Amino acid sequence: MANNNDSKHTTTYWKQLLADELHDFLYFFIPKLARIIDYTHAPVFLDTPANVLELNPERPQHNLLLQVLNKDQEKILLLLTLEYGGYDNRKFEQQLFRDLTATLESVDYALPVVSFVLFLANSIPASINGYEYEMLDTQIRMNQPNYAVREQYFDDLWEFKNPMTFVVASSRMAIETKEHPSIRLEKKKELLQRLLSRFERGQIQRDTLLHILEFVAHLLPLDSKHEAQFQTELINTLYDHTGIETADKTSIIQAMNE
Repeated sequence: MANNNDSKHTTTYWKQLLADELHDFLYFFIPKLARIIDYTHAPVFLDTPANVLELNPERPQHNLLLQVLNKDQEKILLLLTLEYGGYDNRKFEQQLFRDLTATLESVDYALPVVSFVLFLANSIPASINGYEYEMLDTQIRMNQPNYAVREQYFDDLWEFKNPMTFVVASSRMAIETKEHPSIRLEKKKELLQRLLSRFERGQIQRDTLLHILEFVAHLLPLDSKHEAQFQTELINTLYDHTGIETADKTSIIQAMNE
């Protein structure tokens, strides 16, 4: 997906998506957490501990740390790791363990921390199964829930009603079409068509649609030749969707050109 030069930028888009669409995000990726959250309170993104949350483009995994409230108004921290390194990230599990323990130490172990990993590269680290340490009778084992976008099938994704399915689909498209602009153009057109059809049928909210389109526009850039073709297709597609209001069509075009 993102290389070392643009992973920091991509992480900011994931952060914005998480802020805008927390409910759908959690229900898609972490349903156990989703069911206990009070969504009337906006998530708070934390900036400490600094060594855990620094978005260094040279680092193959980025962390986002947000504070949410459960239905009893108790604080819970979510440590979301976006992993960009793939198989070559040989220190994945040690780094994840250090980041989790550093986060726990920063709150004096007084708040529960949920760890979740999104694998966003064309492969996954060899050490995906978790961190283990053993010395004589001293043993530590950490298992973390995770989701690998590369392992998802498009036919399966289109069956989900949760709009995050389009985020996952665009993430996989970004991986598969990086060196194939013509294929990326066709995949992006298909994604747009499916999104607009759901919106026209009232199956996705307007704000959610725009947030996802902004995400897709960043994740699936095209060269000038193919971008011109896509813009023409965008206008033609919107013209065909007569059930979409003119004002919404204008907002859709703006979202795709942010």
